[in-house]
Amino acid sequence: MMGNKAAGHDTGARLLVSAGNAAALRTVDEGEQLLRQAWAHVGASRSARSTSDTEKLRVFRDDGFRCRYTGDLLLLPAYLRALSALWPETVPYHPNWKSEETHEAYWSHTASLEHINPISIGGAEAGGNWITTSMARNQLRSRFSLEALGWQVQPRSPLSDWDGGVGALLSLLKAHPNLLEGPHGTYLKKWRTLIDRDVKD
Repeated sequence: MMGNKAAGHDTGARLLVSAGNAAALRTVDEGEQLLRQAWAHVGASRSARSTSDTEKLRVFRDDGFRCRYTGDLLLLPAYLRALSALWPETVPYHPNWKSEETHEAYWSHTASLEHINPISIGGAEAGGNWITTSMARNQLRSRFSLEALGWQVQPRSPLSDWDGGVGALLSLLKAHPNLLEGPHGTYLKKWRTLIDRDVKD
């Protein structure tokens, strides 16, 4: 039922009202049957989420650290964490991403692994279902299909001068090794190791 974004949404709204009217004016069963026939809830068994950070890094690199919906330039999450370690008051970070305590760039510019077909509606936890987008778009999309939102996946288009802050991160950690000892240290060490392994592979 949910095809074209606007038409699908509006059709859904009218259907829900029609079902309620059928229940109010005729029978509860008739309203429910109308809804079940036209827009049944589709449950799905969820795949276990087991994507490694190594796999995420490879997807980000393959996509050129660009959003596959918009082409926007994105950053390796660890790069922003390094900036937060360097300038905690200017680039604040909260471990639970509380909006009032976390810089907006964490949502707008952090690369996030997106599932073309959401896990919540049966999508696979596999390479063919992974693309890069921003954390904001990932959260905005939630369980909705691309068709329902009117979004389209764009072809990969890496830029020769954009690496998502990977090079800058390594330079920062070399110039300021103390960043590896502070509250963000364990996280930054992990990503430095992953980057080193990815380069060797």
